[in-house]
Amino acid sequence: MARTRLSIPDMSCGHCEVRIRKALLTLPGIRDLFVDLETRKVELDYDDSLLSADRIRQILAEEDYPVADIFPL
Repeated sequence: MARTRLSIPDMSCGHCEVRIRKALLTLPGIRDLFVDLETRKVELDYDDSLLSADRIRQILAEEDYPVADIFPL
C-alpha cells in the first residue's frame, strides 16, 4: 500500500471533486480517497502493486486536472 498527496491547482469546485472521484475510484487498487477543495489537494491510499503514481497523474491529466506535485506520505 502507498499513501500519496496530489496537488491539483485546477480543482476548484464540487463538480471538480465529483469528476476526480469518479476518475480515480474506478481504478483498480484505489483504497481510500480524500479531496480537500480549499487546499486543492487529494490524498489517496492505493495498492502500488496494481497502480503507479505516474498512472494516477496520467488519468487526472486526461480528465483535464493536471497534477502539479505528488507527495508520498
